[in-house]
Amino acid sequence: MFFLGQLTLGKYPAPSDIHPSTQTRYGPSPNVQHRVGQDLSKHVHHKAVPVPPTSPPFHSPEATTLFDQSLAQAIASGEIPAGFLLLNGERDGFVYPTTESIKIARKYVDVALPFELWYPRAVLWAQGLRIMTLVQDSYE
Repeated sequence: MFFLGQLTLGKYPAPSDIHPSTQTRYGPSPNVQHRVGQDLSKHVHHKAVPVPPTSPPFHSPEATTLFDQSLAQAIASGEIPAGFLLLNGERDGFVYPTTESIKIARKYVDVALPFELWYPRAVLWAQGLRIMTLVQDSYE
């Protein structure tokens, strides 16, 4: 539901990830998400889908520490790893679209994909994936 809200209404910057109209309706209460959930629960008519168990990608505390430290260094340095189509030279003239139509229920909704929103997240994902792979390979 949170992701769907981001698709239809966008992502709102800190200090609040709550849509302004929701804040107006429910006030600045710290339990707004709980109150919204209670209001919406009458519309849910199915059992919750069980969440699969999660496990950390590393099998030792040392590997986890190495990953955390390496990712922090990569973020601080602004390093963008190659091979993820994030560097200008890798795209060969390809331009990422600025909108995408997504089918929600029976209609399509145009969702804005501003570069300044998705690109930093893509870089962080690429940094994390690259470092996770290197750490896993070194501890196998």
